[in-house]
Formats: sequence, structure tokens, C-alpha cells
Amino acid sequence: MRARGLCLAVLLAAGAGLRGQNPVFESGPADPQATAGTPSGRIDEAVWAGLAQAGFKPALLCSDAVFLRRAFLTVIGTLPTEAEARAFLENASPGKRAELVEALLQRDEFAD
Repeated sequence: MRARGLCLAVLLAAGAGLRGQNPVFESGPADPQATAGTPSGRIDEAVWAGLAQAGFKPALLCSDAVFLRRAFLTVIGTLPTEAEARAFLENASPGKRAELVEALLQRDEFAD
């Protein structure tokens, strides 16, 4: 129990020094009316049909900042650097999300 309290105290102390700092980017929502689009393959079609039959709507798209964080953590288990985040968020390419995933899969940190 003492170790848990010490860990909590360290985390709180570390976070206390971060107040007032500006984030690299704002992680606000993407277009609130945007959805994931249309199914892009047979598996997507089957999943979407099952969701529709169960009465579910596809989830709304997340912001690029949220996608970036989730992709890095899911694929290589770490957060992007500030430079990586800025480069992705400033990229205006419509296919940048797919390009990011492909690039992450090629990194040494990715384990099959």
C-alpha cells in the first residue's frame, strides 16, 4: 500500500509542473457529423451489416491528433515525438492516416 501511495505522489508531483504549458496540438473533435465513411471491403461490409442489424451506427471519426496517438500506441507501443506529431498534423494529404499506419508497420519497434 505504501508503494502505491508513493507512486501516486510521484505522478501528481510530475503532473503539477505541467500546468500552464501549451500542448503541441489541440485534440478537439473532428467534424462532429463525419463518420467513418462507407465500407471499404467485404469484411467491412459484413461488420457494417451486423452493426446495422443490431441497430448501431458507425462511430464518428476521431480527430487527427487522437488518431495519431492511438495509432502509435497500438502499433508500436509508444507516443509520437513532437516532430512526428507536427509533421502528421500539418500534412494535408487525404490518405495520411493509411500512410501513417503503413509507416509504423515498417518501423523496428513493430513486432509481428
